[in-house]
Amino acid sequence: MDKDELHRIEQEFYRGGKITWLHFLLADKQIIGEIIQRDAFNEANKIMENLVYRKNAIRSIESIHVYHHPGSGGTTVACQLLWSWKSKVRCAVVRQSQEINTVCEHAVCLRELDERDQNICLPVLLLLDDCNADYTDDLGRELSNAIATIKISPSVLCFILLICKLSHEGVELKLKF
Repeated sequence: MDKDELHRIEQEFYRGGKITWLHFLLADKQIIGEIIQRDAFNEANKIMENLVYRKNAIRSIESIHVYHHPGSGGTTVACQLLWSWKSKVRCAVVRQSQEINTVCEHAVCLRELDERDQNICLPVLLLLDDCNADYTDDLGRELSNAIATIKISPSVLCFILLICKLSHEGVELKLKF
């Protein structure tokens, strides 16, 4: 990419454009400026650390909710979290257009990829950006059924659902665990 193209990509984001994975890659390689981290990122990161590094999980599936106004950076915070954890857990983005049973199959396969023991696999962080509540609930149930079917210990964290939703309430950016 030439300098003009890189400058356009960077400026588009800082003028309110949607974040892309290319932004993260270019920022990591210091080709463009770093992506500013909001306070909500630090809060979400602490929640992730508490979930992932806990000795025994409380549940096999945990959820982190990011509620935000349009343009307030909620999706960017969620994507930053996914990007920063990509080397510590398995990560994937879920689109609501994907069939729930297919997403579940792929999530289980991703979790078990190259692992010998199903009870010590890395957890999978799934980003669900702007999916409706029914889809999210159905996915959670399907993942729970899969965990029960393959007989994973209930004290093992398997999946973390990072649910990013637009909110029209008075809060600009809110995390819920």
